[in-house]
Amino acid sequence: MSNKRIAANVVTYNRKQLLGECIDALLNQTYPLDAIYIIDNASTDGTPEFLKEKGLIDDPLFPDKEPVEAVKIISSPLHSEKIVEIHYVRIPENTGSSGGQHEGVRRGYDAGFDWLWLMDDDAEPKDNALELLVTSPYFSKDETGALLCSIRNKSNKCEAEQTYTEISTESVVRCERVFRGKTITISDFDQPFLKVSTYPLLGIFVRREAITKVGNVNKEFFIFSDDLDFTLRISDSYEMWIVRNSIIKHKAAAALFTPRMVLGRQIHFIPIQNHWREYYGYRNYIYIALQRLGLARTLLVLAGYTKVIGKYLLLGDHKFLRMSIYIKALKDALFGTLGKNIDPKQFSKLIAK
Repeated sequence: MSNKRIAANVVTYNRKQLLGECIDALLNQTYPLDAIYIIDNASTDGTPEFLKEKGLIDDPLFPDKEPVEAVKIISSPLHSEKIVEIHYVRIPENTGSSGGQHEGVRRGYDAGFDWLWLMDDDAEPKDNALELLVTSPYFSKDETGALLCSIRNKSNKCEAEQTYTEISTESVVRCERVFRGKTITISDFDQPFLKVSTYPLLGIFVRREAITKVGNVNKEFFIFSDDLDFTLRISDSYEMWIVRNSIIKHKAAAALFTPRMVLGRQIHFIPIQNHWREYYGYRNYIYIALQRLGLARTLLVLAGYTKVIGKYLLLGDHKFLRMSIYIKALKDALFGTLGKNIDPKQFSKLIAK
């Protein structure tokens, strides 16, 4: 067993059942963790009380202005001689997955952990996922900045037919081509180990030295493309390897979309109440493209988005509101106006009017 100290970082917001399943999976890893950081983005669904019922914290925390942290020591369910530190961090407002990952990485790094395993609450690693990362041939190599789990996205099928056989590859293939000029095919993901330059923050296992050199997750993204930015910075200086057999399930992957039949074809739409997400997705991606590719090449990237935007403007509802979101995303990306510029709660109130 390695002498490296390892902590998982789990960001949660109003998904206590998924969080519980994620934590159970982490505690039952065949290779034991030293600590788990639970970063609670001001959940309102009873998450603190839920964690107390599970014996993971002693008392709920409700900070006014600054994040607060409580630590509880528990025994590892599979390794009786091993203790696990449960760090519950409650943030007074929702800072998004970007803010949550930033907070957890900062705390884990400051505490001296050698490796940090990053994920959201809708992730569930298989019981041997961490063991396969630690025993991979790239774990001990100095040039390795991060190891990556193979992601299985939840399908868009009905619950009775639900599967997790869809491997998250399309975005990686696209970003490798756009930002590195590198061609990766879908069949390349069948290899036991695959070197990549970008990857989702879902089971990314980051070496401490990489964080020292490239910095933390950018909390100003709020959600989306924080993974693209962070992993590009890592791969600027280090290698990143997907370990194919280290599997992590992504349970909420299909939940954002609603299928509709249009001209005999099933097309997936983001419901208007969730369309604020498009602002962050487009703004952050365009911002990164501008920083790394320059204006001319970014315009080519934007051309690829016209089909998606056109789908919503031609076939979707609330056309004016949706268009205003895309315009604001483009403007803020051009001027570098990052941060939480559309509040999900306020957006929901606007839709309800």
